[in-house]
Amino acid sequence: MSFDSEIKDHIRRLRSLSKYKDINWDKLIFLFNNLELDCDDSPPVDYRSLLGAARRNISHDETKGIFQKKISAKLKFALIPAAVLLAIIVSLMTNNSSVPLLERARAISVFGDVRVARGSKKIILKKDDFLLKDDMVYTGKKSFVEIAFGDSHLYRLSERSKLRISKILKKGNLTTVSLSLSSGAVLLNIKKLFSKDSVSVVTPTSVAAVRGTIFGVKLKGEFNTRYEVYEGKIKIGKRIPDSHNNLDEALKTKLKEYFEKNSVIVKKNSICDVEVNNRIYSGLNKSNIDKRLKRIKLPVAVKASKKKFLLAEELIDFIQNSKDPQELRELKLMLKPKTGKIKNSIAGKKEHPVSAVSLSSLKKKAKYHYLLYAKNADLLIFLYSNGIVEARDSENEKWIINIKRRIASKPVIYKNRLYIAAEKEILLAVNVSGGKILWSKKISGKLTDNVGLVISDGYLYAATTKGVLYKLSLNGRKIWESDFDDFFETTPVAGKHMIVASVNGGRVFGVDKRSGFKVIRFLVKSKVSSIIVNKKNIYAVSKAGKVICYNYDMDEVLWSYDLKADVGTDIIFDDNSLFLFTTEGKVVKMSSSGRLLWTSEIGNRITRNPLSDNRNIFVAVDRAFYVIDKNAGNVKWSVVVPRIRSKNVAISKSRVFFVSDKKGITILNK
Repeated sequence: MSFDSEIKDHIRRLRSLSKYKDINWDKLIFLFNNLELDCDDSPPVDYRSLLGAARRNISHDETKGIFQKKISAKLKFALIPAAVLLAIIVSLMTNNSSVPLLERARAISVFGDVRVARGSKKIILKKDDFLLKDDMVYTGKKSFVEIAFGDSHLYRLSERSKLRISKILKKGNLTTVSLSLSSGAVLLNIKKLFSKDSVSVVTPTSVAAVRGTIFGVKLKGEFNTRYEVYEGKIKIGKRIPDSHNNLDEALKTKLKEYFEKNSVIVKKNSICDVEVNNRIYSGLNKSNIDKRLKRIKLPVAVKASKKKFLLAEELIDFIQNSKDPQELRELKLMLKPKTGKIKNSIAGKKEHPVSAVSLSSLKKKAKYHYLLYAKNADLLIFLYSNGIVEARDSENEKWIINIKRRIASKPVIYKNRLYIAAEKEILLAVNVSGGKILWSKKISGKLTDNVGLVISDGYLYAATTKGVLYKLSLNGRKIWESDFDDFFETTPVAGKHMIVASVNGGRVFGVDKRSGFKVIRFLVKSKVSSIIVNKKNIYAVSKAGKVICYNYDMDEVLWSYDLKADVGTDIIFDDNSLFLFTTEGKVVKMSSSGRLLWTSEIGNRITRNPLSDNRNIFVAVDRAFYVIDKNAGNVKWSVVVPRIRSKNVAISKSRVFFVSDKKGITILNK
C-alpha cells in the first residue's frame, strides 16, 4: 500500500467512529487529495498552517488557493507512520474545540454582572469567552456586554436585558444570525451583508430583517417594541406572540401573510413602535379573522430627531466605541463613573477615582459652560452661556450672579479676581470670594471661543473681532490699544517684551508691551490654530497641522514640520518641548529644535484644550479622559466618563474637574 493510500485508509476508519464526529472529514479528505507526498529532500511544508485552514470554515475555492501556494514544498515525513501523523492531525483539529470557530461569537467587553445560561448550566461571562448557539445571555443592573461575531457584527446588550442567540453561523461567505430579545435593549452595528445572508432580531411581537445598519431595539413593557435606526435601514414586521402559537395552522398562515404584506422599512434617523393587543388573538377563528385583522395596529416608521430616541446616548456611545481600536474600547470600559456627594475640600484627595456632585441650582437654559478652579479660594466657578456665574465649594453654593449677557470666551482668574469677556463688547471683573462685580468696561469688538483673555506682568490683554488689541490695568483702566486691519485668530500669548497674536490670513504680529507698537510680523500662509513664545522663538501651528519655528531676532524660519492632520487646540510648551494635538486623536511631542520625540494615538477626536502638570498631559474627549506620561508618551490611565458638557476642563493640584451630562460636576483624581 502506498503512503498516501495508507493515510486515506486511516481516515476512512476513523470517520466511522462516533468519537470523531466533530471533525470536518470532507475537508480533511480534500486536504490529502491535494497533497503531493514524496520522500526527497525538499523542505517540509508547515502542515499545521494547512490544518489551521482546514479547521476554519473557509470556502472550497479559498482552500484550493491555499494548497496551490503551499504544496510546492513537498512533505518530508516518509519515516513517520501514517497513523501517528493522522493522530496529530486529529488532535490539531479537535484541540480546544468541539464547535467550528465561526459558529461562535465572542464577548469582547464585559462590565458588571453578565451571565449565560447554556443548557442546564449557569456561567458567569468573562471577557473573551465564547457564546454558542442557543445561549441565553443575561445582564444585571448597571451591566452590559459587547459581543463580536466575525469582523462585521458587533452587538451591545444593555443593562437588565435578556437575549438568546437562536442562530449563529458563518460558512464561507454565507452568514446566518438570529437574536431573540426577551427583555431590555440591544444595539447592533452590522456592516453590509451579502445578498444571501440572513440576520434578524426577534422580539415577542415583532421581527426585524437586517441589512448593513446601526440600530437599537428596546422592549417597552411586556410586549411593545421600539426600533431606532441610526444608520442604514431595517425591515420590520409583526409576529404572532409565542403565547398564541397554539392557534390553528390556517389562522397562523393567514396572520403571517398579513404581517409580511404590511411590514415596513425603517430608514436612517427613524423610529418604529410595534404595539400588540392580545385581545385580538383571544377567540380568533376563521369567521372573525378578517374583522380582527383590521383592528391590528401595524408598524409605522416615523422620522425623528435624536431627542426622541430612547436609546440615543447609548447608540451614539456605541457607534463611537465601535469605531475605536479594540484596545481603546477595552480601556474605556474598564471603569464607569461613580456618583455621590463630596464632603471634603474640592482640592483635596478622594478615595474613589471618579465622583460627581449635583448642580441642581444652576440654570437649565444655558447651552454650555466654562469651568474654572480658583486656587486661593478653593472654589469652582461655573460660567453659563446665558450670563449666570456661580461659585461652589465642595458642598454648597457660595454665590451666584447674573451679568445678563452671554459669556463670549473663556474667562481667566488672577489674584482672587475673575475677568470675563461678555456679549455687547463688555469686559468686567468679579471678586471671587464674594461674587461682587468690581468694574465693567466697554471695548470695540467682542471676544470668541477661540480668542480669549490673557494676563501678563499684572496687566490684562484682550484681542477683539474688530481687530483691536487692548492692554488694561487689573482695575479696568486702558493703557493702550493697537489697531489691526482684521479680526484675531488666536488668543494672544505673552513673551518677555512682546504680546504675540495671529490675525486673519495667517499673519502673526509681535506688539511691544510698553508702547503697543507692532515690532514683528511674519506670515504662516494659512489659518493659525495656536502660537507660543519662548525666548526669541515664536512657534505657530496652522489649522492644517503645519508647525513653524520663527526666530524674530534673525527674522527667519528656523524649521517647519507637517503633522499631516488638522489641529484645533492650543500648543503646550514645557521643559523645552512642544506638545501638539491633532483633531483625529494624535498627541505629538517635539523638541524646540524640531525633532520628533514621540507620538501617541488615543483614537478619539481632540477638540478641547488639553492641560498639563509637571509629569502628565491631561486630555478630555467627549466620553473619555486620558492621562499621558510627558516623558514616555504612553497612556498611564484612561477612564470612561459621562458626556462632557463644559467647553473646558479645570485642574487643581490633585484633581480634574469638568461639567458633564445631567448637569453634574465630574471630579477625577490625577
